[in-house]
Amino acid sequence: MEMTPWDTIVQQHWIGLFASISEINARFADKEEVLHADEIDVFANIRSKSYRESWFAGRMLAKQCYVQQSVLVQQIDWKEILIVSRNSSGKSIAPRLFVGETDTGFVFSLSHVADKVAVVVPADSADRIGCDLVYRNTATQGIAKTFFHDDEVNDHQNFDSIWAVKEAAYKSCNSNDSFQPLQWRTENIGENRYFCRHTAGDRQLSAEVETLILGDYTLAVARKSSVCYTVGAFSG
Repeated sequence: MEMTPWDTIVQQHWIGLFASISEINARFADKEEVLHADEIDVFANIRSKSYRESWFAGRMLAKQCYVQQSVLVQQIDWKEILIVSRNSSGKSIAPRLFVGETDTGFVFSLSHVADKVAVVVPADSADRIGCDLVYRNTATQGIAKTFFHDDEVNDHQNFDSIWAVKEAAYKSCNSNDSFQPLQWRTENIGENRYFCRHTAGDRQLSAEVETLILGDYTLAVARKSSVCYTVGAFSG
């Protein structure tokens, strides 16, 4: 059996793939054989070698997730699949996956850090999902005091997880706004489980988040919640 360069993670509410960026790039050495024509243009214009490799690995892992779940698996060519993550103005948007001219509506989220990349897909396609992958034990007290609320700084020692929880929640609820960590407040609701709320303005956004330790990395996966709350009740 041929070995794959990724690990599959199966949880109750989501399925994920976790891989080495360098191994994905080595596995698919000829990028023009697997990238859509539009993606080849984007790839060629990325100046940073490390970002170019992580960008490529994330797309290939997302395509693999789609192919694994598609009933058309035998008919899909890698080059037919296009992933769009920026609008015509160059602003980052929630990723969309096209096959040919068709927007598949495939829901997924991806994140990369150092030499690792993760892609997650909800078990229920109706769920809005977001993920963030962070290297463990790198966030400092200074970073926490700048981007976290006082109770988060005092109550949690693992600042990396809190950052990941906030960003995963933001991704699951994102309407293409910029990420502002202090606008999100975390509440620990169990072992490796959090509830995260948006606390700015009049938008009632929240997400249920779980974290998973993957060696030297923490993966946070959020599902947008339908739970409503009184705006301002969690500010301060």
